[in-house]
Amino acid sequence: GDQIAALLKQEPLETANGQAAGGETSAPAATQTAALTEGDVVLQLSSVKSEAAAAQEWQRLKAAHPGLLGDLPLTLETALVKGTTYYRVQTGPFPSRSAAADVCSQLKARNQDCLVKQR
Repeated sequence: GDQIAALLKQEPLETANGQAAGGETSAPAATQTAALTEGDVVLQLSSVKSEAAAAQEWQRLKAAHPGLLGDLPLTLETALVKGTTYYRVQTGPFPSRSAAADVCSQLKARNQDCLVKQR
């Protein structure tokens, strides 16, 4: 609940005025979510139409797969598709593509779609 809401507020998503959030607010987030850099490997688990839905989806996924996702941070990526903003629920970074693919295959065995992505 509140922890996810705090994470979402601290994610480097673009704000309504087009500026990236961050600056002083990014320091506390470092203890809760890993900073992603270009080239990091992440798992994309779903795509939803609001930050609130993304937070709910992440809680659902962690509860359904605690052994695989329990200690991983939520990361969000936004994508504009045909005029609609989607929030891609992702986690990572992983130390390698093969490590991410291993977790993804275990999730798929439990009927959870996922996609290994290089960021």
